[in-house]
Amino acid sequence: MRSLLAFFALAVSAGVSALVSPAGEPACIAEYCAGNFPNAVQPPAPTPSVPSPLDALTNAERLVRGMPLKAPVRRRSDFVRRSTPSSVPVIQVVKTVTKRGVIEVKNSTGDCLGYISKNSLSKAQLQYESAIENATTVTFPIQESSISASQVRITMEDSDEIGFPLLGLVQGANDTSVDIGSESYNQDLARGISSRFVTAVAGAVPANISNAYTNVTTLVRAAESDVWTIDLTTGNLSPQWINSNGCKLGAHPHIFQALNVSLLAAPTTVLFAQSSALYAGGNSSTFSAQFPSPITEYTLQFVETK
Repeated sequence: MRSLLAFFALAVSAGVSALVSPAGEPACIAEYCAGNFPNAVQPPAPTPSVPSPLDALTNAERLVRGMPLKAPVRRRSDFVRRSTPSSVPVIQVVKTVTKRGVIEVKNSTGDCLGYISKNSLSKAQLQYESAIENATTVTFPIQESSISASQVRITMEDSDEIGFPLLGLVQGANDTSVDIGSESYNQDLARGISSRFVTAVAGAVPANISNAYTNVTTLVRAAESDVWTIDLTTGNLSPQWINSNGCKLGAHPHIFQALNVSLLAAPTTVLFAQSSALYAGGNSSTFSAQFPSPITEYTLQFVETK
């Protein structure tokens, strides 16, 4: 606003000066006003000389025309010839490594509830189980020198949701829109997503990507795959759902449980489980009011294995 006001003030002062004329002379209201130009006119600059086209003739052409040769042009004596070839820019190669492990599910006080299981609910939604033997093995790529990354694509190696290996978030069955928020009971389910139909979708808004839930129920639901943020120093793993308007919803430190997908909500994403099913949403209380069975808020932690 300050720059706009300053510009306006300059415009007004210029307009006022245009209206102020010497005594007895009418004010100029035209675009061109003689009073805006100096009375003393500077003489024009001398016309630059145009080089003769004969100057461009080679010595051979000058001999054909019977003209004298051009005077020799001496080379610079201070020129220093490079003794070594120019250096070639070094292209830094970024090495990527693959991390492998399991995902631990903890309650809000940090106690272990179990692990995201390779045994899904009805081949449609992910859950957690207490036995680490039932944990699904996950992998993801990351730059070798990085200790954290976002929009990470996580692959489940042994989930029973065959054909849907990507860990992601899928729109809930009863959701009225693909968006989540603090006033909505809309939730996303952790579910498997088909890697065949997911290409370069990191940071994308919800889309009708092939997923385990739709495959089982035939109910078309939007999904997001590359939603994960990982901190390798702590193992903390959280999802970030992106609403249809592009708004990214940061993850709350607890609530999620029961599917093969991860999700985020607006202004925060809460992860919560109902029974053993994994969910994510904007407000666990509104979800609980709609579906009154007890819920447990949770966090996720990546545990690297060999």
